[in-house]
Amino acid sequence: MRRKNLYYAQLGEAIALAQNKRFEYKRISLILFDNIVENLLFSQNSQKLWQILVMGEKNKVKFDKIVNSFNNFDNIVKHAKKLKIIKEKEAPIINYCHKARNKLYHSLFEDYRITDFCIFFYCSFLERNFTSFLEITCYSDSENESTNEILNKEGISKLSDIIKKLEQINKLQNNAPQIILSNIIYDFIIQFEDFYECDSKESWEEFNKIAKNQYFYDFEIKQEKHKGVDISELIPKFRKNWYNIDSIKIEILKEQAYQLKKLYIEDAFKKFENLFSKLNPIYIGIMLYYSEQEYLASLNED
Repeated sequence: MRRKNLYYAQLGEAIALAQNKRFEYKRISLILFDNIVENLLFSQNSQKLWQILVMGEKNKVKFDKIVNSFNNFDNIVKHAKKLKIIKEKEAPIINYCHKARNKLYHSLFEDYRITDFCIFFYCSFLERNFTSFLEITCYSDSENESTNEILNKEGISKLSDIIKKLEQINKLQNNAPQIILSNIIYDFIIQFEDFYECDSKESWEEFNKIAKNQYFYDFEIKQEKHKGVDISELIPKFRKNWYNIDSIKIEILKEQAYQLKKLYIEDAFKKFENLFSKLNPIYIGIMLYYSEQEYLASLNED
């Protein structure tokens, strides 16, 4: 029951903070949601593996090795998928949300739209799974007293009331997660069109040349300072696979961004990731170009 009390308290606070309009509170909400999901998946993995061990389908050495690997979030998600605790399409989104949580936790910042997307996804995920993921445990009178205090603090009388709060948030979504992903891709497109008109002098060839050269120039400078594994041999491959933009692709991208709104969240996310991996390097190249131009302008002013 003590573990359940932690979940009651943390989930109640996460839901309350998620409904606050201020990003600073949403940041805390996502951190709490992510921690709940991580702990629930860890617990479910351990229980399933223990059942496999008891049935003699896995030996103790392998069991210990797998459980010890759960200090890494990726391994928790990988085994949750393997054990069919989560769906295959959910795994990449959970990993994505965890990375967003890490940015919020360590650098205090993440795109507010990504924060909203992750909160929406976790609310939907927990509405479907929270009750079934909870362990059945006995509890003492003191723990029962603690439970009553927590339920009172969160303004609920039983567990199902927390699920109802999640349901309320999810009913208001109206495809909000997919719309968020769509808007992020649209913002890339708008930035590309502005750069095309103003800085590449309405030449797509010049557009791609500037963005690519600036991106890889910065990439190579960082590589020279990198003390880890040398990945310089991969740079030609990255250059070859660069996604060149032109007027036809812009129109295709607009249609793809629009279609994201109509898909199930798992399918929308998969297509979003594919688009993001192509477009984000271009965006970074453009931003680096702007930064360099501002720096050169400041030198001229001096």
